[in-house]
Amino acid sequence: MPQVLKVAKTTVPSKLAGAIAHGLREEGELVVSAIGAEAHRITERAIELATRFLGEENVALHQTREEEQVSREDAQGQPITATMARYSLRAEKQEEATEQQ
Repeated sequence: MPQVLKVAKTTVPSKLAGAIAHGLREEGELVVSAIGAEAHRITERAIELATRFLGEENVALHQTREEEQVSREDAQGQPITATMARYSLRAEKQEEATEQQ
């Protein structure tokens, strides 16, 4: 079962990107879970950064995204509905292009 990283609205995108890149280097796959608009934005930015980090090592990042509506209570006990996204990420080593002379 892949490692699961949970994203909050206070998560720092660059730190999440580093954790994503590290997890993919070590395990080859992981899942990132985010609930709410700000957590989604942070996750998307972190995936962009991780893609760049891994691209420098000739590693491609592949992702699929699933969404579902979740219900919970806010701090005052009022019901709220939010979108939860699960990003399944997988790393794939790319063949290095060789120059023919």
